[in-house]
Amino acid sequence: MRGTVVNTPGYYYAISYWLSALVMILVHGCGKKDVWKYVYGVLSFISIFTVMFFTDGIKQMFFMPLMVCVFLLMLLYIRMAGELPWRETGFFCAKAFINAEFAASLSLADSLFLYRISAVRRRGHQSRCYGECCIW
Repeated sequence: MRGTVVNTPGYYYAISYWLSALVMILVHGCGKKDVWKYVYGVLSFISIFTVMFFTDGIKQMFFMPLMVCVFLLMLLYIRMAGELPWRETGFFCAKAFINAEFAASLSLADSLFLYRISAVRRRGHQSRCYGECCIW
């Protein structure tokens, strides 16, 4: 396939980090549901989104500290909203982080694939072949 390799934008990661942490809280969290859980959710989304959006495309030497910062934000969100012990919070945070990485990459790949298909159909071609793979 021809073209340039596109890096996944930071807001894809921010949304998938927060959604993955939210799923872990809803599935494994305990405690009563009150207004503070919604406040924690909104504040964590704003903080994760801000960090990921404004640091998109940073230098390689700052990448690992940024990932540690995002992991700690997710850890804090799962701990406060999920009301879990620290051991379980760490486990579910690591699980949510891995799931979010996969989800962000998959969503970008899907959107680029669907964009390519719609572009081919707008031009009126019946099919377009790239080597072994054909897109109809």
